[in-house]
Amino acid sequence: MKILNSCGLDVRIDVGPQGSLTDPIVAPNLPGAVFDQQGVGTFPLNGVLSGVRGSITVTLITGTAGTARTVLFLTESASINDTVLIALDSSNRPFAGITDNAAVVKGQTAGSGAAIAAGQPLTIRLAWDSTQAIDGARFTLLRLEPNTLTNWTTNPVAAWTPFLPTLLISGQGVSGGSDFNGTILSIQASNQTILGSTVNTPGVLR
Repeated sequence: MKILNSCGLDVRIDVGPQGSLTDPIVAPNLPGAVFDQQGVGTFPLNGVLSGVRGSITVTLITGTAGTARTVLFLTESASINDTVLIALDSSNRPFAGITDNAAVVKGQTAGSGAAIAAGQPLTIRLAWDSTQAIDGARFTLLRLEPNTLTNWTTNPVAAWTPFLPTLLISGQGVSGGSDFNGTILSIQASNQTILGSTVNTPGVLR
């Protein structure tokens, strides 16, 4: 159950065992969101995302560091390597990657900065536009709110032919990453390229 509010927050309270209410989960609202989920799973997109451009925001609680972990990815099929990927490296630092419709990597980052401990709330956003630059010369933008991450190992400075995403898969390993071992509180996806900060304090209210 989502709660409408005027504070720019995505607030969710669900029904637990014996009808009890769970602790409220709070995450920044993603403008124009057409997909809104939480937790681990394989979620059909039913045509709501075009793949040409868009943004994904995920709010999570980190697990124990030590190996790279896949947080989520968009794909045409669970057996195809076309992906828009958000993951954490072995130090819990976010990185991302995006491929074209032939599974050729068009943008890829590596983790940067200090290691992140287990149990930390993070909000990560990946935005892209396959037709034009959106952040200087880059066609993609990665943020660990409220900061933009710039450690691009494959610099996304050219247009590509996008794939049509049909699934969003969260918490399951892909591209050498292991399954995610933290908690995925909120996933939102939009067909808009959201560039500015959406930062509000994420987490679980108790």
